[in-house]
Amino acid sequence: MSAEHETFSALQPPYAVAKVERLRAEKQRLVYYTNADTAVKVIRHQEVWMRNVCVMNDYAEVTHGLGVLETVLRDGGAGRLFAVLDAIFPRISDEFLSQLVRRRDSLQLDTFIACFSEHYDREDELGRLSMWRAYGGDSGVALVFNSDAALSESDVFSAYTAPVLYGGSREVEEQLAGMAEAAERVGDQIRRCSGDYVMACLLSSFQALALATKHPAFREEQEWRVITNPALGVSGELKTEIESIGGLPQRVIKLPLKDYPDQGLVGLELRKSLDRVIIGPTEFPYVIFDSLIDAMKGVGIDNPSSKIAVSHVPLRYPRR
Repeated sequence: MSAEHETFSALQPPYAVAKVERLRAEKQRLVYYTNADTAVKVIRHQEVWMRNVCVMNDYAEVTHGLGVLETVLRDGGAGRLFAVLDAIFPRISDEFLSQLVRRRDSLQLDTFIACFSEHYDREDELGRLSMWRAYGGDSGVALVFNSDAALSESDVFSAYTAPVLYGGSREVEEQLAGMAEAAERVGDQIRRCSGDYVMACLLSSFQALALATKHPAFREEQEWRVITNPALGVSGELKTEIESIGGLPQRVIKLPLKDYPDQGLVGLELRKSLDRVIIGPTEFPYVIFDSLIDAMKGVGIDNPSSKIAVSHVPLRYPRR
């Protein structure tokens, strides 16, 4: 293993490293809960929209994580980690904190995310009731994807995938303590890296903590986030357009569901990545079923009916 790879791993939050390893080892799938209209559009256009965190369902999508991280840093929760790194690169922690402060407003206002949840085999037929209630409305559909592309190290989109950490200051402090312990363990490898590389690793991991730390009340979602921030670098493969969602015109970033094998990204193409579709609680399951079949056939998915399950969850919505 190269010095840079060991350094990068050591400076990542331990919970994220463990989640990635489990996702890879168990080939666990990720699911996108939405409504039928959006699901058909995702399939037909073969793209997922990333929305600004300011308009997400949970109004504290990012403010919670930023606030927790700022509190922990102010209280010296990263002191042990910074001491290890400052001994190798004098005052690197001061420069890091300065850069993090300069990025704060951009992280809070210019971050775009798409949200997925871990999907378990036991949910193949019914899905997850709490997610239907939160995101399905009266025509819920869950798109279940293989996770291969989520584990890719390609930077073709200038975006990254991060599992959510549920908690507050104590949980973030635990992550920083784990990073400090790992940095002490691989200090010789860190010395072989450049200061710029170590700075980039720090910014990456702390931004992930800020953008993917969520209130513990949402723990059952078991969320993963695809995150990008145009102010910090954007890929030409991502389209940015104004779309109206629920009557609110807003900028969205469109993530294409296609492979870029020459840039190291495979497994995202819809015909390969879409493992299953679950129709949630609705008055009109077979109307939605027919629409999904048509959309899936239109993008070349073979035998689409074999991929669709109608959940028949006995959840009643008010008549429109």
